[in-house]
Amino acid sequence: MKIAFIVQSFPKLSERFVIDQIVELIKFGHQVSIYAINNPREPYVHDDIAKHALMENTYYIPTRPKSKLLLRTKTIALLLKHFPRKPYVLFKSISNLLSNGFDYEKLYYSMIFPAKTFDIVHCHFGPAGKIGAFLKRINLCKHLIVTFHGYDVTSYTNNKDNVYDEVFKLADRFTYNSIATKEKLIELGCPLERMCQIPMGINLRGVEFKIRTPKAGDCIRLLSVGRLVEMKGRDYLIDAFAELEKKHSNIQLDIVGDGELREHLENKIEELALSSKITIHGWVDDEQLEQLYNKCHIFVHPSVTQSDGNMEGQGVVLVEAQARGIPIVATRHNAFPETAPDGIVGYLVEERDSNALYRKLDYLIENPSKWEYFGNNGKKNAKKYDITTITNNLLQLYEEIKKGEM
Repeated sequence: MKIAFIVQSFPKLSERFVIDQIVELIKFGHQVSIYAINNPREPYVHDDIAKHALMENTYYIPTRPKSKLLLRTKTIALLLKHFPRKPYVLFKSISNLLSNGFDYEKLYYSMIFPAKTFDIVHCHFGPAGKIGAFLKRINLCKHLIVTFHGYDVTSYTNNKDNVYDEVFKLADRFTYNSIATKEKLIELGCPLERMCQIPMGINLRGVEFKIRTPKAGDCIRLLSVGRLVEMKGRDYLIDAFAELEKKHSNIQLDIVGDGELREHLENKIEELALSSKITIHGWVDDEQLEQLYNKCHIFVHPSVTQSDGNMEGQGVVLVEAQARGIPIVATRHNAFPETAPDGIVGYLVEERDSNALYRKLDYLIENPSKWEYFGNNGKKNAKKYDITTITNNLLQLYEEIKKGEM
């Protein structure tokens, strides 16, 4: 099968799950091309990007100047360049955009996207789905699937009525990663008969599972992975750790990720005199991340509903930690009760409650006998997200779409 992925940014460190899905489809023998608006050019890229030559099959729409004059001038030049090659497509594209609100991104996509080359066009996140629906409307794609994750059904839809009407009308299928996402999609008007739960999978091959069993005198290491933004709740984690450190001198916190709150968090750590106990590593490569997972005893993921309403989706990192046998302490946030069931793989606490975080972390540190129970349960739970099984389910959905089955 020839498959096109439409995403907003590629490759993106915080969206490893998209890369893993693409790689697995390639391993199954399918051809995958990626179409994106931009390359975030982050400090590291996942090893699979080079290993599977993904950049050689990634296409970006032309950059858009910020100046309106330059944007219009560039657009006219691009139209003159592409019009002789695909006059009907561009005529239909412009006519549609003039009738429904002009969008340069959609126009640029119509310039670079080949007509009906792909068996399936798969859009990740709702905004990418709007691009896919436009391409289907102007007959550049035949079969369209849209996967929703988190922000695209929370903060993105704030004060936007009927934001996905065209997507819901034109896409063949909609996949969601959790029941929480499904409920939000239904509220937005997504047709239930075309919805299917297919969570994002993780690659369990090569993952080192081990029960965490600290020896006397060992430093207890906590790990938190994800962007340094309000939604990840790192302020509450640092507050909880500050209290923990007063009681347990042999603890360490590693934070992996980067973002707009890095300076704020580093200043807070310094003010609390915890610089020797808490390390913000920024983004790290795959090998370094695996080393940190290997040293970790407890995984902490204290996400919160952001002030703009943004919420995390599935919480893939929770599954990655479970697959390695690491007990979890997280918040009762969006889909987390589904991804990391409370009392089974670890503990969930209420959002923005640093005292509750402190109590559960303290309990786990003082009761390492619970680690084996949570670790073994985590391994079992992670198997539900095995990427090979998930990809088989996805391919079955692709085939149903191609056959026109409902």
